[in-house]
Amino acid sequence: MPLPLIIAGTPLDATVSGLLDGPVEILPWSALMKPIASQVAGLYTYGHPVVDAELLNRLPSLKVVSNY
Repeated sequence: MPLPLIIAGTPLDATVSGLLDGPVEILPWSALMKPIASQVAGLYTYGHPVVDAELLNRLPSLKVVSNY
């Protein structure tokens, strides 16, 4: 079974990276413009990118948005 895909601003803090490494696959923000975006289950943001309807429409499989 493939790991859930998470888009996150990188590089991640070592603590966050340690928690996420293994349970999920981290993709860079540039993945939003690629076909794989339709499979993304999570979005991890530091609050700088705007998470609006346009962004959410690109992520039909999205289940969680985390604002650190």
